[in-house]
Amino acid sequence: GESSVTNVQGQKSGSLVSCADDDPGRGEFLLRLLCQSSEQLKLEDNPLQSKLWETFVQNYNGEFLVYIAAFFNGADLIYGDVPKMETFQQLEAVSTILDLDREFGRRARANYLDFLRGGHIFSENVSVHSESTVEQVMFLEREAVMAQELVTAALKGRPDEVVVGVMGAEHLLRVQEMLQTGCWKEILQRKQQRQHNAAVTERGADYGLK
Repeated sequence: GESSVTNVQGQKSGSLVSCADDDPGRGEFLLRLLCQSSEQLKLEDNPLQSKLWETFVQNYNGEFLVYIAAFFNGADLIYGDVPKMETFQQLEAVSTILDLDREFGRRARANYLDFLRGGHIFSENVSVHSESTVEQVMFLEREAVMAQELVTAALKGRPDEVVVGVMGAEHLLRVQEMLQTGCWKEILQRKQQRQHNAAVTERGADYGLK
């Protein structure tokens, strides 16, 4: 999933959580809410046609509905995004306020045009290549991690198991292309190289790591 359901899960890509991890003493409200919702749903004769599910649809976003369905079926939930703090730190390291303002303005315009066409899945401006480091950090590198986690989960699972990716509509077409071409590997290698170069730059000859 693109969103974590516990604080610990959101600290590392690939972290796994299930309802077995629901510990009342840890105060993980969202995990408990989703697990309790899935347990209530199991009491219904026809879950997807029930009033309870209708209530969930009215009150939860699409991502949480899929999480409830996952827990209903006894599935594990894998955090498939880059930890938010890592993304923030990378943006701070590679961009200025002007860079961020320019990128957010461009993104807002693209989102508006996609909306007029019917949504992100009908976007005409989808590319897994960008010269903008800000866009690479904010979108492409995160989406490459999403693709990587989907591949990893599929390889670990049995042939009869299904892996479901849960992400915002804006990510779908790029993640699809990354999976089809395998370019997510190249994107993650570029990310690792940039982080390595940044670490070397910060290392002083006489004073060690600043």
